Amino acid sequence: MIKEFKPNDNFEEMTKKGVFIFDFSATWCGPCKMLHPVFEEVSNKLSEYNFISVDVDECPLLSAKFNIRAVPTLIVIVDGQVKKETAGYMDEESLEKFIQSAI
Repeated sequence: MIKEFKPNDNFEEMTKKGVFIFDFSATWCGPCKMLHPVFEEVSNKLSEYNFISVDVDECPLLSAKFNIRAVPTLIVIVDGQVKKETAGYMDEESLEKFIQSAI
């Protein structure tokens, strides 16, 4: 299940403990639209982790914090620490491997 990050959410408090996969995307982005169902499927498979969707247009401060220059950008955070980051579309198997390699 994917949770949507909202501008008033407290990022530091949210990511203090646990595994978080952030998908920085935009509604106007073609590759983001292609990635969304893959992200959803992987979130169902790896339900022990927190999957968070961030609209870069709605959350410019968080996007700036991570210097997001391309969408989609995926960032894995474990116990408050960024472990891995990548940009662009990936298929289900590649996304699972990306997440597992960061943990």
